Amino acid sequence: MIQRLRAAVADSTALGFQLDQDGLAALTLEDLRQAADDYLDAMAAVPKELRSAVLAEHAAHSREAHAMIRRYNTDIASRARGYVELARLTGFELPWPIVAAAALAQIIESGLFFHAMGVAAEAAGRLGWSGLSEMLGELDDFTLRANRSVFADGVPIYLFAIRCARLRRFGRAAVADALLDGPFPLTMDESGWSQVRELDRAFAIDDGRERFEALARGAAEREQRVVTHHIGTAFRLRGGPRWLERRLRVSHAKLPLAERDGARLALVFRWRALPGDFDYTDHDARVAVLGDAFVRPLVESTEHFRAAVRFVRRRFDPDFDGDAQDQPAFGRGGVPLVGAALDRLGQESGAVEVDAPAAR
Repeated sequence: MIQRLRAAVADSTALGFQLDQDGLAALTLEDLRQAADDYLDAMAAVPKELRSAVLAEHAAHSREAHAMIRRYNTDIASRARGYVELARLTGFELPWPIVAAAALAQIIESGLFFHAMGVAAEAAGRLGWSGLSEMLGELDDFTLRANRSVFADGVPIYLFAIRCARLRRFGRAAVADALLDGPFPLTMDESGWSQVRELDRAFAIDDGRERFEALARGAAEREQRVVTHHIGTAFRLRGGPRWLERRLRVSHAKLPLAERDGARLALVFRWRALPGDFDYTDHDARVAVLGDAFVRPLVESTEHFRAAVRFVRRRFDPDFDGDAQDQPAFGRGGVPLVGAALDRLGQESGAVEVDAPAAR
């Protein structure tokens, strides 16, 4: 499907998440037919005896991903709770949903600032200048669109990798291998599929610390590509004085810091200055600066990450009782798999769980 989308919008770099945006409107019935043919042609790489199983797993994955996106991708707070549920499926070992939820917590807190700016924009409008009001409207729209896309783009990738891990855990490694050798889901692109494969390898790492390091690599790189797509003109102030444009430049951010709280670390957020030439609309600069200033402190070590998990769960998890000092455990035996979906998969396969991870 992604190749048909790229041809339709004349953009060879278009990613799968754009199928959920205006790119979908560019596709014709012939594009859909060709996409289906491409998918079935790629199925030739799958052994005949496993093709029906692969098709069934693709269908089940689509239902599972759609259900999670539909349930949680409604507003910022619900989206953050959705990230918590995604992390819970792996005993909170997955860094990406925790990093994303921590970022959403800061977006929610920034609402007071935007409210104050809205008052200023209304006053400026009464004086005949609408530039600030227009920019704030575009910023608000950008924030909503980008965060909806990040969630809808990432959830299918991680759920597919978790599905492969479940299959292996239930003694169906041949089906998992066939899934990874065959066509990727219709709405997924090459980089998303590459991420699925990397996650599949990381999930299988026996040593907990090594597994964490593998999972933490590139924890937020793909979502920045989604953000770049949506930025547009959201950070451009039209018709205003230069001093105000400089004043509104993103020069500071509330960034995470792990502080010692007795025997363990606690995550707090402090205002810190960004580099003087930082431009939020510059993709490479944003990845480098925010990757170092926001993501790295959350995944610097397993202890730092546990502090991040406690912060996110305390903020968004109604089931959190405050006593999760050892979660995630990062024990031996591969990524832990948790939740009713895992039980359903075992029942559907009629298999008995094998190679279960060591008790944590």
